[in-house]
Amino acid sequence: MPELIKLAQTAGFNFSTLELDPDLEIPAYHRAVDIHCQPGGYHTEVAQNDVAAGPIYDRAVYLYAMGRMGRFNDDIGASTVAYLQHNKPDFRPKRILDLGCTVGHSTIPYIDAYPQESQRLQYALKDTARTYGFKRVEVIDCDLGMSASSGAQTREGFKQLLGSVAMGEVGIVLSRELSPLSRTDKDWCHLMELCQVFHTLIADAENLYDLNRLGACRT
Repeated sequence: MPELIKLAQTAGFNFSTLELDPDLEIPAYHRAVDIHCQPGGYHTEVAQNDVAAGPIYDRAVYLYAMGRMGRFNDDIGASTVAYLQHNKPDFRPKRILDLGCTVGHSTIPYIDAYPQESQRLQYALKDTARTYGFKRVEVIDCDLGMSASSGAQTREGFKQLLGSVAMGEVGIVLSRELSPLSRTDKDWCHLMELCQVFHTLIADAENLYDLNRLGACRT
């Protein structure tokens, strides 16, 4: 646990968080059961700055559900998308909002099924790059609508991105949301390592990160 907490604190990413009133009393109906068979549910903290709930859910929910949520624990989103595509083929969401507390298992199927909105927002990031002073901006969009899950087909766009960063040709990597950019741990770690070595900044729609300055973040 101490190593996990330290890793979370030094990752250099300050995503939006929700801080509850410390005097908030957890309802009895929530305390009475161990949700997902996890001792203490998700409200219990066993250490200061406890971050265990998310990683445990990410790995253990597959066992809890006995694999019924699919290989990538995305059955809720995938089933909803299948229903929409079958019963409402003309449905096109204006915005996809993730109201969850883990890694977006159920959100990824929506992004994969409805890439049009992601594409529009991605193109808008060109202006963001220019506000940072970058005159040459390239949009890599060939991976839109493609799953990044382990075992899926190779994402040529992501390979191009890694290669360009490794050649020292990239000053900043922008993504509407960083989580869909690299949805597997291997991809994420590889990208971060390259960006750190070649002093490449990473930014999303709200924040700018310098991986050579742990904890450094501009909003």
